Amino acid sequence: MSFEDPKSLPGLHGIALATGSMLSGLALAVFGRVTNRIGRYPMVILATLLLLVAYAIAFVNLPDNAPFGDTYSDAIISPSNAPLAIFCSLLFGVADGINCTQVMSLLGDVYSNAAGQAFAIHKFVQQGFMAVGFGYSNFLTLHWQLVLLTATGVIGTVCFAVLDVQSRRENAQLKQDEEVVKETAKMHSDASVQS
Repeated sequence: MSFEDPKSLPGLHGIALATGSMLSGLALAVFGRVTNRIGRYPMVILATLLLLVAYAIAFVNLPDNAPFGDTYSDAIISPSNAPLAIFCSLLFGVADGINCTQVMSLLGDVYSNAAGQAFAIHKFVQQGFMAVGFGYSNFLTLHWQLVLLTATGVIGTVCFAVLDVQSRRENAQLKQDEEVVKETAKMHSDASVQS
């Protein structure tokens, strides 16, 4: 199946995207304890790898001038493969579901005293970059957009991993400090009972 009638495919792409998001949500619900044990950043790295695969598929499967309107230009794979494009949407859905879950989890953990404000700032920044993306999509060809998405995705993943590791270390130190305080308090109460 190729793109003989490309206008018939958006519904299938939407279904594949939603299915991917649902699958990632189900997987994260089932394997949540694993995520808690190993940290959030391995899941975000997995999501980034899925996105990189999806970007590579889009790069070879869709024509470079696709963002500018209807096109029957050839892609690197000629003719373009519709099931491969729909699979790409599934990958986008899975990666998006993983990223959203892990980002919200990290924000809630790091900013537990100001979670509402943290989520509001996150949405503000996310929507701002989305507006920038809509703006440049009228000027950059698909391949340049994919290169830009790849670069920013890798940078974002590295930043997320650094913050997640730092957060886990701080939480471990806080728990250790709480144990020391409890032990000290217990020793003082035992000493006062003995006197």
